[in-house]
Amino acid sequence: MKTRRESKTAGGGQGGSVVLFVLFVALAVAVLVQALSIVVVASDRGKDAEQTGRDLLLQKQQALLEARQSLLVTWSPQDRIAGSESSGSVSTTAATISASGGWALDVSASQPDDVSPIVVSTWMERGRDGVDLPSAALVADRVVYEADRVLPWSDVDQYAFGTAGLEEAAVVWLREAPPPGLVGERVSVRTAAAPWALDETWRLLFGAGAAGETGVAATSSVTALGARDGQTVRLPGGCTGRPGAPVLIVVTGGGALDARGLGDLYGVVVVDHGGVLLDGTRVHGALFVTGDADLGRTGQLLFARDTLRWATDRSLIRVRLVPGTRREIIR
Repeated sequence: MKTRRESKTAGGGQGGSVVLFVLFVALAVAVLVQALSIVVVASDRGKDAEQTGRDLLLQKQQALLEARQSLLVTWSPQDRIAGSESSGSVSTTAATISASGGWALDVSASQPDDVSPIVVSTWMERGRDGVDLPSAALVADRVVYEADRVLPWSDVDQYAFGTAGLEEAAVVWLREAPPPGLVGERVSVRTAAAPWALDETWRLLFGAGAAGETGVAATSSVTALGARDGQTVRLPGGCTGRPGAPVLIVVTGGGALDARGLGDLYGVVVVDHGGVLLDGTRVHGALFVTGDADLGRTGQLLFARDTLRWATDRSLIRVRLVPGTRREIIR
């Protein structure tokens, strides 16, 4: 009898050990699952925090770009530069960099401390720029003029060159060569292989609502007009310039420019995907059109290289973010 009770006791002990082992394994599994859950949750929260940080930096970067566009219009130190809703709660300021002589500002973008302690800043530099144009007096599909015309339709501007530059040639590129004669001695007429047109970036700049997106804006000496295909727009009054103060006239949209009867026009005329009417007008500068240049009976192009250089180098204002000056500081 005694032996059987001992056997029962031994069997019960083995059963208890199995139960304890199962409970231990279950507990270990539960701890492992909980640990994995914590890791997953922590990872997700870390990703969320990282994404939030990236979004806040992106808002500050957007605010800096908006500040650049605002500074194109008003270049000066500012305690607060107005931004759009896309920049959220970002505040931007512009401070003078004394060593720049007024041509550079230190622009900072920040958010409230409870949102982000990081301040992003960069230098912005103001300068001159110009539209990309061929190095020529005129580019067009063809030149049109009246049959009884006696004046040369193109020559070198005596005012611009004086006597020292009379040997310099004015190069004219046309898709269809005009009849021989009626050009100045220093005018060289060449045949263009393809139609000329503005680069797409410049077309967008001079189009409605695009100015400033690339950090470039027109000055008061630039007149930008829009004309749809088949439409002709008249050049407004007061856009003819004067010696030493030329103008840049740009027409986009495919229409034509009516600039007849203006007398002397000092500047560069650009008509993208359209033509121009110039009877009764002398252009002291350069002319670039995709279509026809109609000079009528008395219209003239008098090439002025210094005016073309002004249009390609200094007719526009540019504000750029200076490379290597971007900083992120924790307050």
